[in-house]
Amino acid sequence: MNATDTGAVTRRRAGAADDRWYTLATAVVWIAVAVLVGSGLETLRAPGGILDGTGPAAEIIWAIVAVAIVIPSAVTLTIARVAAPLVAAFALAHVVDDPGPMQITGIGVALVALGLVWSAPLGAHHIQAGAYGAERRFPLRPPVGYLIASGIAWLIVVGLAAIAVRSSSTIGGIAAGLGALTLAVGSAPRWHRLARRWLVLVPTGLVVHDPLVLSETLMLRRSEVAGLALASDDSPADLSAGVRGPALELATRDTVTVVLATGPRRPGGRALHLTAARVAPTRPGAVLRAWDQRAATPPPSTHRSSTS
Repeated sequence: MNATDTGAVTRRRAGAADDRWYTLATAVVWIAVAVLVGSGLETLRAPGGILDGTGPAAEIIWAIVAVAIVIPSAVTLTIARVAAPLVAAFALAHVVDDPGPMQITGIGVALVALGLVWSAPLGAHHIQAGAYGAERRFPLRPPVGYLIASGIAWLIVVGLAAIAVRSSSTIGGIAAGLGALTLAVGSAPRWHRLARRWLVLVPTGLVVHDPLVLSETLMLRRSEVAGLALASDDSPADLSAGVRGPALELATRDTVTVVLATGPRRPGGRALHLTAARVAPTRPGAVLRAWDQRAATPPPSTHRSSTS
């Protein structure tokens, strides 16, 4: 390994270490949530309380998120991001029931924890855990419309679950519970899709893995990439699902074909021929630095040397 290789590996490991420290900080804040919010759960579970009839559900959800924070993967990232808002809701209920200084501090810490769980560094650490070999995965920013639709589905699931728990009618409770379960099962792939959207740098090039936008993964060799830079407002093709804000423009030396995912306006998908496209990773600067580092390193040879 030459000096350039060593420097690139060192910088990559430093970035991974930063994300691990961020994950550790998230775990510490999550423990603080248990201390501040947990003290009021018994009051909330008293007869007539907001959490009456829920049993140890709050503790179970907190523990599930805690495990999902410290065991990184795309699946645990989805679990943490879906379940963590419930604990923030418990903290809010605690404030409504008894708006004291500790309760207000609890909701503040719970909101900080929620922000950390949904942050780019935590997402990057979790999706990188499933990377193969020397590839580097960068999460893509979610489109606002998709987030809103997913959030509405989440609120309906939680609302139906609450009705099922608090309902005085057995039939009504069962119907609400089945509705919550059916919608949760149907929405789970949609929620998880947000954790499976990556821009991936590999030793031989780069990959855009985005099941929300693309029907087929876009894979490019280094020799096919003309450049990767901050996108302008007039990027010719948008592969970001309409995400606003800082983005990157991926330019190719020759025309490449991408197949867009199916949707209400594209029942059978659509092939798109392009020489440049806009993508929106959560941390464009980190992608550019990693790309520059890899561009300075010769790609691995695809030919085996022969011996006589």
